[in-house]
Formats: sequence, C-alpha cells, structure tokens
Amino acid sequence: MAESSRKRKTQTGARCRRGAAINEPEEIIAPSQPQRLFSSVAQYERYTSKFFSKDIIEPRYPNDFIAEQNFECYDILHNLGLLPFLTNRQCYYPELVRVFYSNLQITDEWVILSEVKHVKIRMDINMFYCITQLGTQDVCFEENMVEEWRDDYSSHNAKVMICRDNVNIGGRILASQMKVETRILHYILCRCLVPRSTNLAQATEEDIILMWAMLTGRQLNWGHQVRYRMKKTLRDHAPLPYANHITDILIKFNVPLEDEPFEEVNWRTGPIGAEVIHSFGFVKNQNGEWIHKRDMQDAPIHDDRTPSPPPQPTQDASAAMLNDIIHEIRDLRAFVGSRFDSIDARVGQLEEDMAYVRRQFPPF
Repeated sequence: MAESSRKRKTQTGARCRRGAAINEPEEIIAPSQPQRLFSSVAQYERYTSKFFSKDIIEPRYPNDFIAEQNFECYDILHNLGLLPFLTNRQCYYPELVRVFYSNLQITDEWVILSEVKHVKIRMDINMFYCITQLGTQDVCFEENMVEEWRDDYSSHNAKVMICRDNVNIGGRILASQMKVETRILHYILCRCLVPRSTNLAQATEEDIILMWAMLTGRQLNWGHQVRYRMKKTLRDHAPLPYANHITDILIKFNVPLEDEPFEEVNWRTGPIGAEVIHSFGFVKNQNGEWIHKRDMQDAPIHDDRTPSPPPQPTQDASAAMLNDIIHEIRDLRAFVGSRFDSIDARVGQLEEDMAYVRRQFPPF
C-alpha cells in the first residue's frame, strides 16, 4: 500500500503540492486499486464506462476587482447571498469528483446520495444549505418559465435590460451585445452558478430568464438550481461542475483525502476580474465609465491639445510579441500531444484494471 501511494504521488507530479501553479493538463489515471474507491463491481464498471474520462469544468470565481469597481452586478450577487458560494477557492480532487458523480443519486425529495471511498454520503436540503450556504426557499426554477413569474416576464423587455443600445434584439442574444454589467453577470452565471463548457458566446432562453430574475430582485432557490444542475450532469458526455464544492462535501463526511492527487484553482484562469472584462472589449472612458470600445470610437473627444501620432512598435517589442506567439504555439503542441499520450496510457491501464477487478471481486 505504501508503495502504491508513492507511485500515485509520482504520477501526479506538481499537482500534489499544495499551492503550486497548475500549468500542465490533467492526466487522468485509472485507479490502480479499484477496491480503494468502490465497494462493488457495479460501481467500478459504471465509473469506467461513463465517468472515467469525463471532463471537469474548471472552477472560477469573481475576484476583488469586481467589488472595487463598484459594479452593480456585485451588489446584486451580494444581496442574493451568492458571494460565499461564488468565491469558494477550495482545491479539488479530480478522481474523487468523478467517483462522487459516478455514484450520485438525487431523489424526488432532492436528497443527494453518493459514496466515495466506502463512505456513504446523504445530504438533505438543510445539510446542503449548511455546506454550500445557498438558500433553500423561494422559487424553484428548472429551465422553463415558472408560474410565479409568468405575468411579470417579457422576453423583449428582458433583452432590452440586458443588451446595449442600438442592438438588434429580434433574434439570438450574443454575449458581445450585452452591457458591461450584464456581460459580467452572464459570465459569472455560465462559469460559476450554472456552469457549462459550451455555448458560452450567446445567451440561452434560460440565461435570459435567470438574469431577468436577478436584475429585478426575484427570489430564487439557488440551492435547488445547483442540485438540478448536478442531476443534469448524470447524462452522457456532460462535463462535471462544482468540483471545489465537492471537496467541501467530502470534508463534511470525513472522506479520507490524504495522499489523494488534488488541484488548486488555477491562479491565472480562475479569477474573474480586470483581464476578463477587458477581453469582453470594455474600457473606461474619460468619465470613469465602462463602455465598449466601439462606442468609445464613436464618441467625440473634447481635447484642445494636438494629438501626437501613435508610437510605432520598436524592434524589441516586435521580437517580444513574436516570442510570445511561439511560446503559445509550443504550449498548444505540448497540450495536444500530452492528451493523446494520456489516452493511450488510460486504455492500457483500463484493460489491466478490468482483469484485476474480475480476480478480486468474484460474481455476486
């Protein structure tokens, strides 16, 4: 057992060192001792067939920049009691996250059941609230308009609230058409609250309804919303959300975490702050207001001074930019190559593990 633990540490490399930056892609390794994680052959076979290679959505969180800039969306999140959930920077255990979801069941009463490393997990609504600090009352929303909001909601008016002026709101709403406040709110919604890995560049009808509810102060049962999102994850090919919150659940139920490979929330891509907002195309004007760059180009600038010509890039700056591009290409090649290598290794390891588990677990 000691030898096996040392081997697992070596395989995971820098990811096992708390506080280290995560620069390399995650290498998914089949469990070398299935009985360490599972209590039956059925659990292991479900894990290997449906969850072993599932992607984990990278945890994100709004940083202090959102508060320092006095964005209205920060006040909205604060008033809704969502900041403790959103700012969770807990590390996460990729293998245990997949095991948790592999064994996950959610009853009709929304009780969460799972099992990790032979520890049975049962969370009713009140315990889920204690762990996530998300409310358990108010309206339960599940993608479609709820009866309590039907008389007040207008899709057209909601789009007007979300989008910048002079934007065509007759069709799909793209993220690039949103105001700065709603653009940040939509990003946090899709990356943190109801995270998904695709279709991030446009607002779905569900996004529009949720943003309208948040902007108009509607009370929403966010605990139910998160549980509903977790239940949808059980479908094939769906990526796994809330990885850092799963750690809080494992700690609450005293699941042994020693010697388990873990990852910290990435310090470069995790925060939602200045760099993210600038990437949306928003800048501050002379009055300190955040506006889109296209709107700034159209606005007249009152300045009696003769504008000086823009500085020309120096040879050193051009060389530095070229080096940055070359490094990005090398990183991309290394990432793609490592993913193919890890797939080959997983297939071989999986074949060995299946033979091992058949020997260790005779048919019931």
